Amino acid sequence: MASKLILDYVYEHETNRANQVYMTQPFGGDKVVNYTWAQLMDHARRMATHLKAQGFEQGSRVAILSKNTAQFMMAELAIWMAGYTTVAIFLRKAQRLSTMC
Repeated sequence: MASKLILDYVYEHETNRANQVYMTQPFGGDKVVNYTWAQLMDHARRMATHLKAQGFEQGSRVAILSKNTAQFMMAELAIWMAGYTTVAIFLRKAQRLSTMC
């Protein structure tokens, strides 16, 4: 039997924990947004559909320049769902590299 991918586990969580809050994203002040597994996967699927519409080849590398946020996780899942590979560039690392150049 082939070993499971992370995405396989995510799909299981979506099925088994659809209405459970998975992430809470603070936006400053007192504003926070909770995302359930179902909401997270809905956002990721819509992003995956958009990515596929761009016509990239299967297995293409897609870069994300982001802070560590709920939206980053949604984008990463979308990339995997679309059949691509994530190249994560975290904002702090990018800022440090720009000061070295």
